Amino acid sequence: MTKTHSPEKTGLSDPQKEHVIREWEKLNKELEKLMAETRSREKFSITIIAGVASWALVHAHTATEPLPPDALYIISWIPLISTLLFAISVFTLYRNIIWIGDYLAKIEDYFLGENDFSFGWEKYFTKTNKRHLFVGTTIIIWAVQLVFAILFHCHLSPCTL
Repeated sequence: MTKTHSPEKTGLSDPQKEHVIREWEKLNKELEKLMAETRSREKFSITIIAGVASWALVHAHTATEPLPPDALYIISWIPLISTLLFAISVFTLYRNIIWIGDYLAKIEDYFLGENDFSFGWEKYFTKTNKRHLFVGTTIIIWAVQLVFAILFHCHLSPCTL
């Protein structure tokens, strides 16, 4: 990751300060969109797992004409592959969120100064260890989804755990 230029060393003119403030507002809006997108992808993944699993299990066990095993095997890959793809894309989004958050913390340091009171959201979020809690919870959610997708796949295919 590249280092950002530190404004403390040069000082900023009033137009430059206005630009940085507008940039800060824009990046905060971008963070909101990225966070919403990560949650949306979690919901999509859960919906795909539940929807495909419930449809396939109904058609595998209770339908008057059950689906052939080969069809069930192919269908069992859908939740697993989609969950993996969504998880990879969310990981990429989180890398961008961290990158933007680090830059916003530098802007906060410039305008609010370095302080021990964790003033400024990015500084507070990092200093109180909320970032690690948030990321850890997200990792657990994705791990559980992957486990469900794998269990469903194994239930409908000849794999063994």
